[in-house]
Amino acid sequence: MKKGANVKITKLCACSDAKCPTPDMQDYVPGQVNPDEVSLPADYTVKGYLVENIQQGHRVMIDRYERNGVKVGGIMVTSPVKVIRNSTFETDNSIYIVELL
Repeated sequence: MKKGANVKITKLCACSDAKCPTPDMQDYVPGQVNPDEVSLPADYTVKGYLVENIQQGHRVMIDRYERNGVKVGGIMVTSPVKVIRNSTFETDNSIYIVELL
């Protein structure tokens, strides 16, 4: 996906060798600064615009306008991308699916 694309990104699951634990959705507080050693919960979804191309070795940054179905601005940043496959990518902690909107 290219810089500026309007996308929906959903965390599918933690990757098998995740560096940080993945909390349950009910234990995660969106909008709060959560500790760096905690990943996003599975099914966490954002809609927004890619700030840069999705590239291996780089973090994915989204200029977000919606989080988990609630309209709210902000920035979402992943850990560095390890693998890109078709419509999914794997980071140090998570596997995400990307949908072009």
